[in-house]
Amino acid sequence: MSQTGPDPGGSASLYQYFLLFLSWLGFGHPNWAPWLFATLVAAGMLLSLAPVLRAAAAAIRYVKGWVERRRDPRRARRRSLFADHLEGQLRRLDEKEEWRDHRFARLEAEVEMEGRQHRLLPRWIHRRRNVLRREKSLSRALQRSDERLVILQGEPGSGKSVALRNAARALATRAMRHPRVDSRIPLYVNLKELRPVDGQLDAYTIQLYVLDQLNRANSRDVEQFLSDEFTRGMHDGTWIFLFDSFDEIPDVLTATELDATVGLYADALYDFLHGMNVSPGVIASREFKGPRRFGWPRFTVQRLTERQKRELIRKADLPPDAEAQVYAALAGADPMVTRLSGNPMLLGLLCEHVRTTGSFPASSHTIFETFVQSRLERDQERIERRYSVNPSDLRAVAEEIAFRLTAEPGVGLIPTRAQVARLLGDSHAVGQPVNPARLDLFLDALEYVKLAQAPEGGGSGSERPFTFTHRRFQEYFATCVVIREPNRVPTETLLLDGRWRETAVAMLQTQDSQAVAAMVSEARRILAHGLENAEPSTHAADASLAEPPEFEWPPNSLYLLDLLETGLAGRPEDIPESLRVTVTTLLLAAWASRRRHYQLWAVQATPLAEASAAEAILEESFASESVLLRGAAYRHVGWLPTVPARLRRHMRLALIDQAAQGRLLLDWPTVRAQLSRLNEPVSELHAARLLRWTPVVAGFLVTLVFVSGALFQGSGERIGWATGWLTAISVVGAFWVLNVGLARGNAARSMPSGSWTTKAAIDTGVRALAVFVGIGIALAARGGPARPAEGNWAWGVVFLVGSFYAVIWPASAHAAVAWCTDARLRSWPFLPLDVLPAAVMAFFRIRWRRQIKGIAGAAAAIAVVPYMLKASLWLETSYPRAAIVVNWAWYLLAAALGILLITNYVIRRRGDRRRLLAASSQANLNAEMLVQLVRELRSDSGLRLLIDLTRRQRIDCTADAVLVFDELLLHAARRKMELSSLPYWRRQRATLRWHPWARPSTGYISERTLDELARLVAERTKLTTTTSQPWLTPNRQRDPDRDETGVTTDRV
Repeated sequence: MSQTGPDPGGSASLYQYFLLFLSWLGFGHPNWAPWLFATLVAAGMLLSLAPVLRAAAAAIRYVKGWVERRRDPRRARRRSLFADHLEGQLRRLDEKEEWRDHRFARLEAEVEMEGRQHRLLPRWIHRRRNVLRREKSLSRALQRSDERLVILQGEPGSGKSVALRNAARALATRAMRHPRVDSRIPLYVNLKELRPVDGQLDAYTIQLYVLDQLNRANSRDVEQFLSDEFTRGMHDGTWIFLFDSFDEIPDVLTATELDATVGLYADALYDFLHGMNVSPGVIASREFKGPRRFGWPRFTVQRLTERQKRELIRKADLPPDAEAQVYAALAGADPMVTRLSGNPMLLGLLCEHVRTTGSFPASSHTIFETFVQSRLERDQERIERRYSVNPSDLRAVAEEIAFRLTAEPGVGLIPTRAQVARLLGDSHAVGQPVNPARLDLFLDALEYVKLAQAPEGGGSGSERPFTFTHRRFQEYFATCVVIREPNRVPTETLLLDGRWRETAVAMLQTQDSQAVAAMVSEARRILAHGLENAEPSTHAADASLAEPPEFEWPPNSLYLLDLLETGLAGRPEDIPESLRVTVTTLLLAAWASRRRHYQLWAVQATPLAEASAAEAILEESFASESVLLRGAAYRHVGWLPTVPARLRRHMRLALIDQAAQGRLLLDWPTVRAQLSRLNEPVSELHAARLLRWTPVVAGFLVTLVFVSGALFQGSGERIGWATGWLTAISVVGAFWVLNVGLARGNAARSMPSGSWTTKAAIDTGVRALAVFVGIGIALAARGGPARPAEGNWAWGVVFLVGSFYAVIWPASAHAAVAWCTDARLRSWPFLPLDVLPAAVMAFFRIRWRRQIKGIAGAAAAIAVVPYMLKASLWLETSYPRAAIVVNWAWYLLAAALGILLITNYVIRRRGDRRRLLAASSQANLNAEMLVQLVRELRSDSGLRLLIDLTRRQRIDCTADAVLVFDELLLHAARRKMELSSLPYWRRQRATLRWHPWARPSTGYISERTLDELARLVAERTKLTTTTSQPWLTPNRQRDPDRDETGVTTDRV
């Protein structure tokens, strides 16, 4: 390579410009220049290979598909025809439910999954970890997911089934248009009719049911294709099973022992989707009665964003005045409007109500009533002429059928017409018994007005199936019967019997205040009775207490809190003060117990508590180091129309803590998804982005200081500025890495994070020291002090101002976030001007003496650094051999300590993994066996692995073994309180001793592991409810990550 300068004609190579840059820095043309240039070029090529590799992989897949299609064209053609058959079935199903693609607003999905995000890397390179991220399209998220099994969850009417079918149609269309033998074909299966066969429910039962559902048309060609390809496709992974309506399985729908029933069907589906079957699967279900025991990744359908609301309203094609009325209502802060507009189904019904009546509804019950009445009145003449049915009688029959479907166990939501006739055998819904012939007319009329439908592939005559168009209509009609005839279902049964849970929730959500007053009053009585018997301690848990106060949830309290929170979350004005007082007493006692899963349930019930107590619990959740509690707090703050200023400040301080731990850089998708749960997340997202980019902008500003110094230097070599910049950026970067490590360590050990102002002052001091030391190195370079260029007399002033700006800008960014000022991108350059006046006022207003003491200590610590550097320089110049010995002693000591820690970590981790693999081959572990296993674990990561294996049922535990994990949570809470009561230096010594050596059985457990432990206990805790024995424990699972429909639990 030639090392001549670029020619005047402009044909110089990049290498010649590179040499020119080195000469400008003062290096000249060194011998190592070609090697450095080649290294930089190779690094750039490697970094740019990612899109090339993706394109190459796509090309390889295309060529492979073309070759296989040429090799076996008949099989590719048959698969294409089968995909066409599936797409046609889905289209007919959509037409029956009056769903159109042009009215489908794409739904955002919050996806929690164990990620394999770097697909170009081998799986063993990156760790599997839970990542919460937000996908803009649920359909694309389902199509692009690499997970083996996913749970799709969402509130009623959120669009789970619609989105699932939309994804199925997209995949089927792709397989139909691009025939390949390895194309992934969706198999949409509704589980509403799944029942055991001859008393057996296993993977083979699921397979028979899937085959039956796929060929409901009874086609010989489809049967032959499935006979040839179904098993082969399972082994090759060319199917994707989309199971819908898990919570509507007949046995699950009316189960009283819910844990056992749900677990039985979840086990069967799990076995079917594993083993020799490598095809992925998606199971859609409501959170209540959904499968949550395996730690499966979940897609949660989120409430509509403002953009999606506008899109859906526009697609409703309302008249201009009606559309303006809907937009005006959305612009307000009415909780009822907020709840309605966030749900796609309810927002669609709201638009239909405004179109029909020209007025805005007073409650959600009104929009259902308007929709049903409009369907009956619109077609009244046709109904009477075709079926000789009166619309009022038709409604009465629909209400009675809906009520009987809920009351009678084992019938399900898709009975045959013969079963419907038996259900109504003794009914006088129309003033007289309904004979089968007349009942057929009623059912045909319900199907005609699109309030019901007959699923395809069923029998004919009396064996023809019947179901309501949407489960919400069945719940609405059943609710009307309960309100009209309250003696048919006593209020206590309605509140405590799991079969009537959805009806009770529908009543709370849709009926007026007078209709739900009796339910709320009875619920308050049950909770108050439990409080009288339990007598919980309401003392706050603080460092002065020897251990957390004793507390156990009163029987049935958690089930009732979940039901009330689900039903009344959007109606805060209908929650009486007496109920809020009772709930507040419970939640404060639960929070004071310090048990993580109890605190989680307390956060989930905050909408029912008094405002001051709810804000206090949410503030402490944001201030905690628990990702689990923070996530739950973000979910429930998202339901608030407006966030109180004090609570918003605590959210901002939590963001500053997360930034100090580097989580805004490393876990940005999770943080963004959590913030997006807020009702108005824009300002918080701006603040999080500012904190995320603060380290990068700080490094850029420091670099800019030295670049400007080199540009304005009139004489002398510029290599000094490069050396000074390298020194400054190394000090700033090393301190940032050290600070992140200490912050993450303190968070893992539940140590207090300290004031953000003190940390900002220390960071500013370190940055100032690094910048001015670097400038000193640059100005003291060989050749004498550098002088500014001629005519640049103001360079010194501008340079000092720029240096000061680079030093204080990061602290200004933290202050802007903490004080809730504007954090938009356009305001970033002016942050120091915005926050400096407020900083001066705050300095003198809030504990200024204490601030002076902290800042003086930090300044003294920073001032020692130059003297240490000077002492080191003196030692090297005066006693070079002694300096070498001292340096090597430090190096060897650090290496020995590092080797010791790494070896200890590897040995403990491998030993724990070996013990757990041995335990996984045993039968169910009882409490005694699990206690022994936990005692043998020697590392925090080992306990986390045990939790993961237990959640995924690789290690089976008996019901009483859950108590071991519960006691471990309580022991960890006690240990943290003991540590917090120690003096500062003893606390630091204890935490240092714990980090590399202590076993988790002693109570030293990291925050991350505590979160996983609480999640496991919350999932596995068994519950029961009964109306005949109202003080037994409720039997349901509670999902720790549910949005608004989780269930609370009592201990085993």
